[in-house]
Amino acid sequence: MACFLYHFPLSYDNCLFPSMNKDAILATIIGLILGLSITAAFIFGPNLIKALPKIPFPTISLPKNTPKPVPQPTSTPNVFVVTITAPLEGTIEPKKDVVVSGRTETGATVVIGGPTDDDVVSAGEGGAYAGKVTASEGKNDITVTAYGAAGKQAQSAVTIYYTEENF
Repeated sequence: MACFLYHFPLSYDNCLFPSMNKDAILATIIGLILGLSITAAFIFGPNLIKALPKIPFPTISLPKNTPKPVPQPTSTPNVFVVTITAPLEGTIEPKKDVVVSGRTETGATVVIGGPTDDDVVSAGEGGAYAGKVTASEGKNDITVTAYGAAGKQAQSAVTIYYTEENF
């Protein structure tokens, strides 16, 4: 009681709870208020929610998914082409003899032109062909020309590099 007589008008320092500081007292009061609020929400919340007016939410309807028409493949005219599958563009070849292979029309005559020689082969089953040319040191342009039935002709080229050095 003496605490109130001497300190009442000025402050409550160490008067009500002499062993607790202000921060601990404030935290205890905030915890008590939060705890009571949460308890009240659990007890009275369901009844309060039922008492609220019903709010109609708008319904959203999405357009129906109609199947898109599938485009029908159109017949393309039979195009005569020749492709080179090996060697690849820019390849560095370690051997002087280079095997050149690819595809064209079945039965076509294929001329493989290298920097120093040519090789003539016939395209086999499925249009596959393979032939050899001799490469020279440095950059080598290889040209493949295919000749098909009825005078059809197609050409493809690739550039490779040959060196005798080991990497």
